[in-house]
Amino acid sequence: MTLSDVSATFQRNWRRQVEEHRAMLRAVCDHPLSSDASARARAEYLISQAQALAFNLVVAPRPESPRFFTHLAADPSVYTWGLSDSTIIHYIAQIDIAKRYVVYGDVFRWDLDSLVMVDLDGLMQFVATGQLEKAQQVAITMDPNAFRVELGGACEGADVHREFPRQARWLILRRWAPSAGSKVGIAPLEEPPPITAMDGVPLLNRLQAAATFSSYLINASLAYKERSTLRSPGINSFGPPWKSFGGECGQSAYFSLADDETLLIEMSCDDYKQWRLRSTDCWGQVVNYIDYQSSIDQTDIRVDDDGIIRIVVSPTDEGAFNWLSTVAFRQGGCELARLDGRSFEISASSVNKSDLDRMIHAGRCGGPIAAETRNKMLAARRSRLLDVWDY
Repeated sequence: MTLSDVSATFQRNWRRQVEEHRAMLRAVCDHPLSSDASARARAEYLISQAQALAFNLVVAPRPESPRFFTHLAADPSVYTWGLSDSTIIHYIAQIDIAKRYVVYGDVFRWDLDSLVMVDLDGLMQFVATGQLEKAQQVAITMDPNAFRVELGGACEGADVHREFPRQARWLILRRWAPSAGSKVGIAPLEEPPPITAMDGVPLLNRLQAAATFSSYLINASLAYKERSTLRSPGINSFGPPWKSFGGECGQSAYFSLADDETLLIEMSCDDYKQWRLRSTDCWGQVVNYIDYQSSIDQTDIRVDDDGIIRIVVSPTDEGAFNWLSTVAFRQGGCELARLDGRSFEISASSVNKSDLDRMIHAGRCGGPIAAETRNKMLAARRSRLLDVWDY
């Protein structure tokens, strides 16, 4: 086949995608944070990653025989968009709302898990920012050992391929603290047709939607610092709470630390159940939480004797039990989520290392921790998360 054999429509669409990718690259190069070579390299990685994620979530799925994607969307060894972390895993499947499906799995925990349905705009917002402003909650029927829900069939006779993405919806299943071997699945209730390669209008529509998807992700990443500080008092401080998945309450801060500084987070609430805190780089990327303690929850910390949770945020282990690693970054974000939707009383401030050391040895920040103990905790964490991800 030669270039002349490729349809003119496909060539026009391909040129449009190339131009959009060039625009993304120009936006990355022009961004003030790209003056740092390491930050620019991570942003360039984001562009390739956005294209891969757009293909995996928008182009590749087959609604006639859907699958829940985890490794193709949220694998921490590949993707850094923050779809999942050491506490939460999200499963994503594309469906055609004209057809009927069953979603099933092992026990659905009402206090921890949630299933929603979103359109393309909702999917882009969720993947790029973690927020869900418009999502349809899916009712779940369960018994003590399993759950099952039937859905779809809302638009009889619609053609999902030619109407894409109008008829397309994405199911997002969140599981909080899933155990290794936790199973979920989705299947059509009608016999699916043979799966064939798409051609013509269906493929072009999906490619166009994928280009929109990847551009949205990049623009959201480039605006991460501005978005994180928009309603906060400034750098190194948390902004007001916002609502996310299934009523989840989120708060975020953008930090910038000198070589002799760490960020100290202090928070108080009526109880300390079901929350998680994670760090990101300056573009909002969540970094390898399997090998690093860059994502923690209430099981990873100690409450100080005055009832306050104090957490040290730092690229290096400063010897405090309560530590959130930023891996190697001195600029980035801290993202807090509480499952029950209530906000924390939370503050953040930069603290120099000598003052922090005195606090740690006075029993604050969970008190001191020996290097051997830390290494054992990290090894156990790695083993648990590798099992969860079935590695």
